[in-house]
Amino acid sequence: MKNKELIDSIESDIPSRTISWTVFPLKDEKRAASLICIFLIALFVYLYFVWGTLYMFLGIVIMLSSLWEFFTPVTYTFKENEIVIQTVFSKKTYEWSRFRNFLIDKKGVLLSPFSGRSRLERFRGISIRFLPEKREEIIEYVKKHMARDS
Repeated sequence: MKNKELIDSIESDIPSRTISWTVFPLKDEKRAASLICIFLIALFVYLYFVWGTLYMFLGIVIMLSSLWEFFTPVTYTFKENEIVIQTVFSKKTYEWSRFRNFLIDKKGVLLSPFSGRSRLERFRGISIRFLPEKREEIIEYVKKHMARDS
C-alpha cells in the first residue's frame, strides 16, 4: 500500500496542466525599445547619406532580420511532454526529455541539454523569457519537469 501512496504523490507533483504566455519585448521593455529605434534610425540615415539607397535598404534588411524576435511577439506554451515556441514566422516544438539542466536569470530561464555547466549551453539550449507576473509559476513548472526527468 505504501508503494501506491508513493506513486500517487510523485504523479501529483508532475505538472500536467498547460501554461501559456506571450512576451513582446518591444512593448514590455520601453526604454530598450526607444534606444534601439533611435539607433536604427540614426544608422539608416547615415547609410542613406554616406552609402546610398541600396546600402540603406541592405542595412534595414540585415538589422531587422537580426532583431526580429525583439520586434515581434513570442508565445511560449509548456505542455506535459513538450515546449512550444511560436513566433510570427515559425513554430518550434521541443520535448522536455531533451533538457537536463536549467539556469534562471532575471528575464527568463535557459533550458540546457547538458547535465552540468557547459560553455555550449547558450548555443544548444533554449532561452525562455517570462513575464514578471508569471515568473514563480514558470520556475516551479520547470523545476518539477527537471526533477521528473532526472
